[in-house]
Amino acid sequence: MRRAAAWMAIVCMTVFTAAIFNACGDSKSSGGEICNNGIDDDNDGKTDCADDECANNTACQNPDVGTPDLGTPDTLEPDTFQVPDLPTSAPAQQDVINTLKLPTSATEYALDLDGSGPKNALGGIIALLSGASGGLNLQGTLDDVLSQGTLLLLLEIYADDISNAAAATVQAHLGRDLDSDPSNNFSGNATLGISANSPTDARLAGSITASKLDAGGKLLIPLPISALPTIVTLEKARIQAEVLGTGLINGIIGGAIPQADLDNKLLPGMATLANDAVGNPSVPQATKDLILNLLDTDNDGTITSTEIKNNALIGAVLAPDVDTDNDGTADALSVGIGFTAVTCTINKGP
Repeated sequence: MRRAAAWMAIVCMTVFTAAIFNACGDSKSSGGEICNNGIDDDNDGKTDCADDECANNTACQNPDVGTPDLGTPDTLEPDTFQVPDLPTSAPAQQDVINTLKLPTSATEYALDLDGSGPKNALGGIIALLSGASGGLNLQGTLDDVLSQGTLLLLLEIYADDISNAAAATVQAHLGRDLDSDPSNNFSGNATLGISANSPTDARLAGSITASKLDAGGKLLIPLPISALPTIVTLEKARIQAEVLGTGLINGIIGGAIPQADLDNKLLPGMATLANDAVGNPSVPQATKDLILNLLDTDNDGTITSTEIKNNALIGAVLAPDVDTDNDGTADALSVGIGFTAVTCTINKGP
């Protein structure tokens, strides 16, 4: 039973952590080309699926897969959330996130998102993994994703003063490595670009007091489901950090993934990952059998999102714990991770 719980949690966690980072992998070919990141990684003049190395990669089996589809900028539902205006002045500081730290408990990096006390369901899931997975190194996977430049997260802070400002706006971007050399991304003076698929209205509003930034609103974050990223909403999003002239420290990114995104995006993503594992010749047969025994309730050899949704363990792990609409009923799942950032220059040109 302990082993079964571990594998079920791993299936949940693989997708769940991908909401913050590309834990599902980078669809790398057997050579040097990453097949779904929009970059010519091996500098042969061919990008992603156009590179011969990616011919047999799963990211290139569907002609619509290969260039991430990160949605449109108007997904923030202006009727329920007013995106703060972007100041006309230049940003006071531009940063690239250089570390993301996963929580190890439901209290670490926890924020009070709805007035019911600090919580972090993501931390609870990772704690479950720590006790049952036998040493699954999720933090190491996350560190690799950042160091390899697979995912770049950029922040711009607009404020009159980075030490104290009654009004501060944070603009978030998905970045791109302009020189295809990840080793200098976190040097403190790197010039980075903005991905063509980055949402333009991922902004939070708040203030800076004694160099401590606290801003809130709503964010869109990319969720890599197999090779095709989609967008999930982070309701009641918060960013807290200490602002230094050299970057950001002691940062927390928190928020809640709404039930609709859990049902319509995370659960289908889990089904995709589970079916990919069952069909992967490199996965041990014992593992495939375990996944099928746990999830394939109609024994047809295919796992559906309905089967996953009706699984009691997954239902318990992904139970909503945040009330985003103040009706007294929890309707979203809390997440919180730590981060630091270093300064950079953001080139907003093509």
